Amino acid sequence: MVTETKTYHDLNNVTAYNSNCSAYSKSTGSGSASPRVPHPELSGTDLTLARKLPYHVGFTTIATRHEPNEPFGTGYDTDDPPVLGDCETLSQLDYCLSNPSVGRNLLHQDTKDLKITAIIRTGCNRGAQLVVVNDDMVAKVYDPLFYNPSEDCHFGEDVVATANSDYCHEAAAYHELQKSPAAQEVTPAFYGTWTINVDTLKREGDQLWKYTRQVPVILIEYVRGFTMTDINPQVLNEQLRSSVVKKALESESLIFHAGVNHGDMHPRNIIVVGFRSDLVHDAPKEVIVKVIDFNVAEVYLHPKCANADIKRSIMERMQAWSLKLPSPFMRFYHSLNGFVWEGWCPNDDPESDNQGSSLWLWNQFKCDERYIPVVWDPTHPWKRPKYVELENTSPVSSDSGIEVDMEEPKKREWIEAVEMTD
Repeated sequence: MVTETKTYHDLNNVTAYNSNCSAYSKSTGSGSASPRVPHPELSGTDLTLARKLPYHVGFTTIATRHEPNEPFGTGYDTDDPPVLGDCETLSQLDYCLSNPSVGRNLLHQDTKDLKITAIIRTGCNRGAQLVVVNDDMVAKVYDPLFYNPSEDCHFGEDVVATANSDYCHEAAAYHELQKSPAAQEVTPAFYGTWTINVDTLKREGDQLWKYTRQVPVILIEYVRGFTMTDINPQVLNEQLRSSVVKKALESESLIFHAGVNHGDMHPRNIIVVGFRSDLVHDAPKEVIVKVIDFNVAEVYLHPKCANADIKRSIMERMQAWSLKLPSPFMRFYHSLNGFVWEGWCPNDDPESDNQGSSLWLWNQFKCDERYIPVVWDPTHPWKRPKYVELENTSPVSSDSGIEVDMEEPKKREWIEAVEMTD
């Protein structure tokens, strides 16, 4: 989760110690991240180690441009990369040392000096580390040593695979979005994919050894603003509140039209530019938002995207509408729970006639000619809306806006894939 909203030193998390995820962990066995070297300044058995995270203000490194592997995991049919060792028997540190987070696709001729100038989110069990570098960029650091374990293994999930999957998903999404000027307007500027070297200490017997791990990083624009989660919507008037939500949904439509399904549209992943978190008066006349956090996004035209043929056909036929975009009403019909829970829009009540968010969506977008037209009857609000067919403006037989004229079970496979896009 990217929340480029507040810069602060999270001292509690920086000094927190977790015997599994600490970069300064006791362990036996050897790692393979890099040839180990002794660390004489801290060697010996009676030393108290400084248990602080490596990502702190003042940390400097040289980033090397890197070409990520194909995205894998949720939404893709790519095989998972092989792993070495057993996550059930190895400590998290040993497992990370045994399994490099990146491949060998380094472009050594392209490097960049980086210095951490502020902290956004760092700490054990917090997933990707978020820091401001060189005052004007955000580095999203996919370090598996600080990912949150689950219940699947001795220390949790396969943190190496999870971190690498996040990195590859996000990289693929940002690369695809660069093909669309409209999508670039509603996302942070993208400065590429890189790796950095991170020194990691490990005690073996009475000696400390230093290993150097290569950790993947994405660099994006440092967007100064607040996420919608950080803004109290109740201090905004209804018109301004609606404007913010509408702008967020319009941005998602542009992103989807560019071929990327974000997959996690939630107030925490939408930065509002020019707002204060306690804003009451003096609101900007024009709402500007940036959508962030693409670690579960799918690139629909990627050859390894799950159900790629179906999704490619959906995108191609939607594009037959020329400049018209997929309707936010279709994209978010009964799917505004995150915005409802945080007080940004009214709720739908299936036990009554209260269709708050659905009616709000309908009123915002029903006459907007930027979008593919939709057929929906507010007197039967729980009947799913449909796109209008391009040829004769009659309702189509599926939510995609595409006539589904095929035999089962292929028809069912098509409709299920379409429903996943809404």
